[in-house]
Amino acid sequence: MQTTKRIAPGTDASTRLGVTAETEASEATGAIEALVR
Repeated sequence: MQTTKRIAPGTDASTRLGVTAETEASEATGAIEALVR
């Protein structure tokens, strides 16, 4: 979530989407790791 907030409003959509996808992927990985523990 913090990653998306740091992006400037003028950033183009593809970069925003790329960062959002990366953020969601890392959050999903964190959730899976939490379940494994």
